[in-house]
Amino acid sequence: MSDVIEHVNSPLRAIDNLAKHLSPNGRLLITTPNPNHYGLVLRAWVGRRTDVYYDHVCAFLPEHFQVISHRLGLKLSDVAFFSHVDTRSLGNRLKSHLARLVGHLVPRCHCSLMVALQLDRKS
Repeated sequence: MSDVIEHVNSPLRAIDNLAKHLSPNGRLLITTPNPNHYGLVLRAWVGRRTDVYYDHVCAFLPEHFQVISHRLGLKLSDVAFFSHVDTRSLGNRLKSHLARLVGHLVPRCHCSLMVALQLDRKS
């Protein structure tokens, strides 16, 4: 699920339904915008609006996926933070590289996060 989960009305139900189709060694990979993105933090610090995700139902942190995994009998096997490079313009490219630099220094400030969920063999 690439940048989809934040648009879903019932994210737990969606993850549960998808997990039912996993093979025993399969993983469900989910990417979503990171609400701790450095740009949003800067916007808040300077008093600007941070409601840039106007079409998102909710925002997720790794801790949310940990709770979801536990509730659904899944295992959160991987978490990764990353930033894309937007090549549409020089300004976007520069912002992207700044995001990557900040994310390299403070991983939780990257633009996006990815989690891998799999069946919890202990359950």
